[in-house]
Amino acid sequence: MSCEERVRAEQNPMERHFTLSCNEIHLWQADLSPTEPSIVPLLRALSADEYARAERYAFPHLRRRFVVARGILRTLIGSYLGIVPSEVRFCYGAFGKPMLDEARHKETLAFNLSHTEDFALFAFSPAHDIGVDVERIQKSFEVLSLAERYFSTNEYAALSTLPTELQLTAFYACWTRKEAYLKAKGSGIANNLSKFDVTVSPKEPAQLLRIEGEAEEVLGWKLLDIPVPSEYHATVAVANRDCQLKHFSWQHDFVNHTPHLKSGI
Repeated sequence: MSCEERVRAEQNPMERHFTLSCNEIHLWQADLSPTEPSIVPLLRALSADEYARAERYAFPHLRRRFVVARGILRTLIGSYLGIVPSEVRFCYGAFGKPMLDEARHKETLAFNLSHTEDFALFAFSPAHDIGVDVERIQKSFEVLSLAERYFSTNEYAALSTLPTELQLTAFYACWTRKEAYLKAKGSGIANNLSKFDVTVSPKEPAQLLRIEGEAEEVLGWKLLDIPVPSEYHATVAVANRDCQLKHFSWQHDFVNHTPHLKSGI
């Protein structure tokens, strides 16, 4: 970016245009608890129906998380497409997955988001289905009992054979790997979690191993565990085996800040 372009971008962040190559995916990490002044431009980016949805939240912290998450999503999409965030138009899949409205946008951009409390991840791909899931690790539940209920027979067996001290982390590794795939597919969790296998141990690379009745589809997917703080586990799934993941950090002073590339994976 030239000096002139940088000055213009700082004056108008929507003139900054992020680009994705055909084999890149971008992952953005964000905090959903900014100071009040940072929320105002994000609130302005929302559509009327999103604003109404925000107003229906009974608790202020839930309202704030929704506004900030949607505002960030719209701002990032706007920067990839080169449009004002409020001009982004969504449509929704059968299970509520937001997508770009093809009738309103000629460009292709696949995206997904996940948050646990105030920690959020936003994933973008130029054209391939993508899903991301992040979970805060909770210790107060029966790991094997829940795995037996929701995981496949193979996954439950793999989890059961791990040392006890690894089972909690392995549960979350398995869960986020499975949910990231389902979110990429736009499928609901109910009745689907046990119909495919992923690797279970956190010491194994994330991988899709088997899909019931769809043996060939396994070959088209890539799963990647995401480096996050130790109290979380996160995975991204994308229908592109050749992709490269680039990791960015969202800054709430976005108007005067060039987003920082954390690492390439």
